Amino acid sequence: MKAMIRSANLSEEQRKLVLSAIKVIARKAPTFLGIVAKCRIEAKDLGGTAYAATDGKRIFINFDMVPKDPETLASIILHEALHIALKHTEKARKHRYPGTFNIASDAVINYFISERLGLKLPPNVITPEWISGKIKKPVDEVKKMSAEELYWLLLRNGVTEEKTHDLGIPSGSSSDSSPDSTSSSNAPQSHDHQDEEQSDEDNGDSKREDEPSEEDVIIAIERWATIENLTKNREFDPIDDLRLLDVAGKVDWKRILRAKLGGLSREIKKSTWLRESRKLGEDAMGRIRSRSRHPRKIIVAVDVSGSIVAETNLLKEFAKEVVEIARQVQADIVLIPWGDTVYEVLSIPRQKVGDSTILAPLLKHAGRGTNVEPALQKIDEVIRSGKARYGVVLLTDGMFATTPKIQELAINVARRAEVAVYLYTVYEHPHVFSNWIRIKYSHY
Repeated sequence: MKAMIRSANLSEEQRKLVLSAIKVIARKAPTFLGIVAKCRIEAKDLGGTAYAATDGKRIFINFDMVPKDPETLASIILHEALHIALKHTEKARKHRYPGTFNIASDAVINYFISERLGLKLPPNVITPEWISGKIKKPVDEVKKMSAEELYWLLLRNGVTEEKTHDLGIPSGSSSDSSPDSTSSSNAPQSHDHQDEEQSDEDNGDSKREDEPSEEDVIIAIERWATIENLTKNREFDPIDDLRLLDVAGKVDWKRILRAKLGGLSREIKKSTWLRESRKLGEDAMGRIRSRSRHPRKIIVAVDVSGSIVAETNLLKEFAKEVVEIARQVQADIVLIPWGDTVYEVLSIPRQKVGDSTILAPLLKHAGRGTNVEPALQKIDEVIRSGKARYGVVLLTDGMFATTPKIQELAINVARRAEVAVYLYTVYEHPHVFSNWIRIKYSHY
């Protein structure tokens, strides 16, 4: 067991405390022991506001702050180890607000550690209850959401933290919004530590062979589920936990979007019958093939009501992808920014299609409410009024009320368009967009 502690600067007392914590993990969550064993643990003074931190490779423990209770320290160590294995530091950097993503991932990991594995959390850390107060969603619903889903909901409710340092209960939060009344940024907390200097052993960005990975998490969860089923005599499906930690499988949204809209580039063959001379009768009838001459157009309808526009990296990535597809299939773009209504309809010829021609109108209309009905009505109107081969892309966080009228509109749009893609960040609404190609947006 002592050989599992990979450290260069722990005192004997600190080493004993860490060893006691690892024994707790071995007893309560044995399948996760291998993940912790692959992490380097170091002592570091993080100031008076954090229990522990990670730079994505190492775990830094603030021994002046951590409780001397091995069970609580066990949860702190496993918390940071899961951050490393799930690559949360790396993923946070790909978001416009890394600190907000850190808050979301803290909530997910803390819930998983405390309620799924039964470890004891330290006081004043981010929990689903705290998130619930911020995003105004029931706690039970929050507990089913991944970090990526919580990130978008936090953005929509004004939680926009750029720095990942000193994150627990974010600064500026009122005590009313926190169920446990821990409102100050000085409250003890766990945070990512991205700017630490690299040690000689871990210098550089290359991945160590024994560095924990998402695959390790998948194996640990599946084995843990097996143990639970055997020891507690129940049918436990690990898929919920795999989805919660966002390791149930990734979808390359770019590849699917290109493949589906790329179909517009294929020529449509039409067949007609021609009788050259009525005197010759039916023997003169021949089958003539012709090709469709209708222009190609991609309708790009973007929800600019809140979280989508707050995540400017998403918009840049999306705009770049749409522009590239439009150029490949030689299609014009019809841009429709929408929120509580349709703000404008812009026809952009293929010769003028570019990242800026897509981004500028979207950012201009940022904010306001969300109602997808006017957007679907306008898309339907554009398709019915023009003679073209239409592809449709609707980008949204999916956070809008649905009605039978909306469902009817969505079905009609998909029927009239050659291809209809629903690209969402949070809610899928499969009952509404049942005949659309539904793709979950992901940074990674």
